[in-house]
Amino acid sequence: MRDIAETLKYAHSKRLYHRALGPQSILVQNVESGNFQLRLMNWQTASRNVGDSASPDTVHRTTGTRHVEEYVEDPGLVYLAPETTRADPAHGPSLDVFSLGCIAYHVFSGQAPAESVLDLNEKLRISQGLNLSDVMDGCGAHQQELVHVATCPEVLARYDTIRGFIDELDGVEDELTTPDPEATVDPSVAGKDDRLEGGFTVVKRMGKGSSSDALLVREDGSDEELILKVALDVAHNDRLVAEGEVLAKLHHHNIVAHRRTLSVAGRTALLLKTAGDKTLAETLKEVREQGRLSLDMLQRFGEELMAAVNHLEAEGVAHPRHQAREHRHQPQPHRQAATRAVRFFAVPHASRQHHRRHAPVPRPLPVAAQARALGPLRRALCPRRHALRDGRWPAAGVGRWANLARDAGR
Repeated sequence: MRDIAETLKYAHSKRLYHRALGPQSILVQNVESGNFQLRLMNWQTASRNVGDSASPDTVHRTTGTRHVEEYVEDPGLVYLAPETTRADPAHGPSLDVFSLGCIAYHVFSGQAPAESVLDLNEKLRISQGLNLSDVMDGCGAHQQELVHVATCPEVLARYDTIRGFIDELDGVEDELTTPDPEATVDPSVAGKDDRLEGGFTVVKRMGKGSSSDALLVREDGSDEELILKVALDVAHNDRLVAEGEVLAKLHHHNIVAHRRTLSVAGRTALLLKTAGDKTLAETLKEVREQGRLSLDMLQRFGEELMAAVNHLEAEGVAHPRHQAREHRHQPQPHRQAATRAVRFFAVPHASRQHHRRHAPVPRPLPVAAQARALGPLRRALCPRRHALRDGRWPAAGVGRWANLARDAGR
């Protein structure tokens, strides 16, 4: 179609109009080789106007016959504009645009635009142009527009030049060559090897919490495995946006790194560096089965927990709900399998607060006494340190310690 349109565009630039274009006037060469070459023939119906500033080299005028239909065989009559028999020869551009639209209809659908002139006129009367979608399944919007506008019975409603037809043809080519949208799965039901919007492949599900799903994913073009936290619904979007803003400002080796905040399936999502395979809760379970942590490991875990808390306090971030649940998108410390380092994985309840420091924890004090002496961040660590040391959570008593334990997220 582009070769035919470009040939007509060149002819029109020389003020030459075919006026009776149809399949019978198009010669296709080199069919066997696949390198098609088109030639437009049967110019005996053509007209040529005297040149103007656009084509100053055209000095001759050919009026052209008023009886174009007499030079066209019957199968070709359905490619002629309805005004062909009464049009002034100078109206060549609109006649060629109509014929080009009918040829496009034939090329796209494999069918002639109509069985007869009467059938063509009836179609044009009912639809004000040929509807490609009537005979073609999966017709694209640009294809429909191209044919319908070019074959409109109202001359002023058609493309006024071949250039307009070619511009719409560009849209048709894009429409036909653009790959189909990739089938993606909603993060809430995604499993291993499923594709997610944004170019992610699920490696495995990591868990689900009250506000988000967490999935281990691999982004297109990278072998690195990352954590994608996606809000369960739009009501939790603001919550994850706030978490992303806080994480983006924190740079500490014991706090998970924030890569970016994005939208997946219409919901806010956070792309985070993975913090490891096991949560603190899972580690404590192993401790209960195998015995207590070694003194070296206990010291290391404790120091890394305190280092993360110190950094949060230095940045003025409140994280009042440290938890050791299995779900990796809940606020919880993680450890990496290779280094067994404790790492805060997320801060969904994080917020900025006024800068405040607390005194170091006196080692001799029991857990409950430590908790009463500290602020929310360090108070929440007290039962964790007890659990790391003894492999179990401290038993909550009555009164104030019960409230402290509950505040700590037990």
